[in-house]
Amino acid sequence: MGINEELRDHFGRRAGGIRVEPSSLREIRARARRRRRNQRLAAGITVLALIAGIIISVQAIANDNESPLETRFVDTPEPSVATPQPEDGDRSQDVRPPETENGDKKSLTPPATPEQTPTHTPEPTVPVTETQPAEPEQTPTHTPEPTVPVTETQPAENGGAEPSQSGTAMIPEPVAAPAPDDRYTAIFAGGFHTCGLRTDQTVLCWGDIINQPDGLFTAVATGSFHACGLRTDQTITCWGGDVSGETSPPQGQFLSVAAGNGYSCGLGTDQTITCWGFSGWGTTKVPPGQFTAITARASHVCGLRTDQYVVCWGYNRSGETEPPFRQFIDVVAGLEHTCGLRPDHTVECWGDNSHGQLDAPQGQFNSISTGGWHTCGLRPNQTATCWGYNYYGQIFTPPGEYLWISTGLEHTCGIRINQTAVCWGRNYDDRTIPPPGQFTAIDSEATFSCGLRPDQTIECWGEDFAGVLDAPEGLFVSVNVGSAHACGVRVDGTATCWGHHGSGRASPPSGQFLSVAAGWLHSCGLRPDQSVTCWGGNREGQTNAPAGQFITLDVVGDNACGLRPDRTVACWGSTVTLGPDTNPPEGQFTSVSVGDGGHACGLRPDQTIFCWGNSTAGQTDAPSGEFSAVFSGRFNACGLRLDQTAECWGLGSEGQLAAPQEPFTALAAGRNFTCGSRPDQTVVCWGNGNRTALLPEYFSP
Repeated sequence: MGINEELRDHFGRRAGGIRVEPSSLREIRARARRRRRNQRLAAGITVLALIAGIIISVQAIANDNESPLETRFVDTPEPSVATPQPEDGDRSQDVRPPETENGDKKSLTPPATPEQTPTHTPEPTVPVTETQPAEPEQTPTHTPEPTVPVTETQPAENGGAEPSQSGTAMIPEPVAAPAPDDRYTAIFAGGFHTCGLRTDQTVLCWGDIINQPDGLFTAVATGSFHACGLRTDQTITCWGGDVSGETSPPQGQFLSVAAGNGYSCGLGTDQTITCWGFSGWGTTKVPPGQFTAITARASHVCGLRTDQYVVCWGYNRSGETEPPFRQFIDVVAGLEHTCGLRPDHTVECWGDNSHGQLDAPQGQFNSISTGGWHTCGLRPNQTATCWGYNYYGQIFTPPGEYLWISTGLEHTCGIRINQTAVCWGRNYDDRTIPPPGQFTAIDSEATFSCGLRPDQTIECWGEDFAGVLDAPEGLFVSVNVGSAHACGVRVDGTATCWGHHGSGRASPPSGQFLSVAAGWLHSCGLRPDQSVTCWGGNREGQTNAPAGQFITLDVVGDNACGLRPDRTVACWGSTVTLGPDTNPPEGQFTSVSVGDGGHACGLRPDQTIFCWGNSTAGQTDAPSGEFSAVFSGRFNACGLRLDQTAECWGLGSEGQLAAPQEPFTALAAGRNFTCGSRPDQTVVCWGNGNRTALLPEYFSP
């Protein structure tokens, strides 16, 4: 099973987060209205703050007119400017690939962030020629350029950043400085998380990964969904998501560590490289020889040999593993490009140049870091220069001097000379804070949730991409959330879908339905005659619903399962999700829930839960006892006990298993968060719903 199937969508159990374009002028206008509303609100708050500041200042002068009024300046970012976000839900490149016009999928490789490798300058020897590995079947696809321009307001200074090579630049979201006690010697930006090495050699992570281990470290490497650290005793410890053994390093001592997408690598004290975890791209097939540095990101790895020549291996979509036959003193791997630092301290890059990420500016650099589609470097005068993709302002470096710089997928972080950390670029919406008020039903998926109000209207929250939060007006009896779209049944029995319309997933047929369920590229509905009708992409046979009657229906990703009137379960769609045989276990069930972690769970008539399929994270290890309902998430599942308390199992590295000890009437499990509906019809969510890779103070150490 490939890693893109195991980790289809880091953001949801149904592989959402596809980078998409706005589907209609209505969506663009709706976003413009929300943007204007937010701008008016921000302006009002600013005016009130200014008035309050004037009043306080006048009072201070009146109380102490013997000493002049002091003005304290704090090193914080500029006030925020409301800017539109692109119409995409792409959180990383591990999401399910965007489909072609006929619904076929293009595979997409999730990125990881390489560690910052110290510069080495060994004595050059005789150069060697490396043979490129064979190209694997899975083909990563870079994210397309957003097609809707946004208004750009250039900052007064960009810290020496070169102009954007492609895309429409946006103002970077302001980032509050870390707490005064936090001082860092190094910082490492990952796909959706960041880790900093404090001056006391402890590690603090924020964003998707917050469960950093205790102890002292000398270096950290951030991958797509996990991180690894080099301890002071030169052993490696990894944490975060673990699907292919990427967080299980071998024993022994190492000089440095690197983390990619589903795999990790270490440079041993004997100067040989060892890699572990997912090997589908050939990333763990290390060439022989000795190295002085190692870097990894997404699906390729590069090493700097002792003769100062670079050799790369893994997947080679855009020439990222084809280094020039020249000497380098450092090398860093990006998503589909690689850059090296020459002995004269100039930068040379190779691979994908779709966003100008290879167009390094002239001049010298002391260090470089490659991100998803952008690259940054530190000049000898300690200023930072970035180039490449700039939709989210990730190359607009704040002015000042830096000791360290690190690029993530769509954000960048640096350490100032006072050892404080600052980050800029893309921030993400918080999806664990539902709107106030009552709901009669909720459903969570990918990066957003939707709920049915007591007045039968629908309200959605989370990240707005492709119009998924723009629920249509009118009255509904049910709502179901997919990866990049949602569907509801109106009071007249007709189905309405909104969000991403690719492959026809959001275009239901006419007629009446009892319920609808949204997947990744397709949707299915249960008709009044209890037959199932599906529409949308059919690459995996997911719209080929079996004949016969069903009483319930659940759709996730490319799979669907239904409960027949005789209480047996039938499933169809991709054989990848639930294994080579999609047939569920024999026996009767009262309900069934399909997860996108390669598993499904059903509730037996005796009120026990039985799960089957992939159990990499323990998602099929259902607890014993009696339950009234079961809900499957990405690599986790939750059950509702008879006393209405929730119990969850499986992957819980981001708090998605830590259900509050209170009664619930229903649950909804997402990729890295879970929501519950209380008896008073209010909603509470838990887990890491805020994919903020920028603000460390949001997360406690």
